[in-house]
Amino acid sequence: MSPVITGVSVRDIRFPTSRGRIGSDAMHPDPDYSCAYVVLRTSTEGLEGHGLTFTIGRGTEVVAAAVRALAHLFTGRTLASITEDFGIFWRSVASESQLRWIGPEKGVIHLATAALINAVWDLWGKAAGKPVWKLLADLRPEEVVRLIDFRYLSDALTPEEALDILRRNEAGKASREAELLEKGFPAYTTSAGWLGYSDDYLRQVCRDSIAEGWTHFKIKVGGDLEDDRRRCRVIREEIGWERPLMMDANQRWDVAQAIEWMHALAEFKPKWIEEPTSPDDVLGHAAVARAIAPIGVATGEQCQNRVIFKQLMQAGAVQYVQIDSCRMGGVNEILAVILMAAKFGLPVCPHAGGVGLCEYVQHLAFFDYLRAGASPDDRVLEYVDHLHEHFEEPVVMRNGRYMPPARPGYSITMKPASLDAHEFPGGSAWRE
Repeated sequence: MSPVITGVSVRDIRFPTSRGRIGSDAMHPDPDYSCAYVVLRTSTEGLEGHGLTFTIGRGTEVVAAAVRALAHLFTGRTLASITEDFGIFWRSVASESQLRWIGPEKGVIHLATAALINAVWDLWGKAAGKPVWKLLADLRPEEVVRLIDFRYLSDALTPEEALDILRRNEAGKASREAELLEKGFPAYTTSAGWLGYSDDYLRQVCRDSIAEGWTHFKIKVGGDLEDDRRRCRVIREEIGWERPLMMDANQRWDVAQAIEWMHALAEFKPKWIEEPTSPDDVLGHAAVARAIAPIGVATGEQCQNRVIFKQLMQAGAVQYVQIDSCRMGGVNEILAVILMAAKFGLPVCPHAGGVGLCEYVQHLAFFDYLRAGASPDDRVLEYVDHLHEHFEEPVVMRNGRYMPPARPGYSITMKPASLDAHEFPGGSAWRE
């Protein structure tokens, strides 16, 4: 008998990372990596679904309130009644009639949707005895298509086209899975690139990373041009010119400024510039992409929904699709974006870091490799070495590559002691 969701709880969990400038960039100088942490309780003893959505401190309590406002849509439902036609259920959550007025598939309501939907996926994986990436790998193409709400997408991707992509990639899926299990998935590190680091510390982090097998590096830019040039020079002196270097402006610039700044940084041979301007400015991204080619444009970690991604692809405004596991409405909506990227021939290079994002997004990158993009070419997954110790199944890295998790679920269950210590404002991490 399918488990029944009997209750939903949510906690405001925050880590004081701003004290060490961890995660600092040109737009976010003092982030406290945080999350609204959701648990779906069920009628089956010992079976729970865990999920979170990432925040950076203040406002997490607002997301938690939005989770509570949506919880009635989940309570009392069997897991099977959700998953047997998951695309329809997803639409019912994203389109909740009164809440849609204050957040139609965007903003705080959509962040709350992600936490809840991700918790369902964790529950489904645990009930099926599979990690989410393997659950997705084993579904029939028709079952994958039923996970997705194609509303607003039919001018870019139809269910029939998605089905064709999935069916075409059935060939070779088993060999790709075997290779993934043996070798893992390529990653890049952002740990060397935070704006708050001294030059000496930046050099040491680069040297340590190379010794650990890292081949791809990303640096934050956008605070001060001469400072960026100096830091890029330092990192190139350490990593050489054969290793790819990516840059990330975190939405700092206007369009003309982004073009000017990247022309000034072009001598350092960046593979891409990430989030050069407002995440909602599709035409601005297109203008930047045209002006700075062959440097690519990467964006997506703050794209509000699949519609913005659709327009970015249609406009030729993005060359690297950076899905985020929490910004959109959870796994179902992300699958739509991954399949659109496959149709447009664009590599998916997910955003990670934060708290829990690496644990989450590895499952999504593996789906793209196994079933959608079906190629390792030009694909690389972000990694940041922070806060993994708080999870019961933290990511496993080997020679700069993600190794697939084996435990059932979405790899997001946090240790009870970590939750208690970092709950805001009463946890010991905050009292101290």
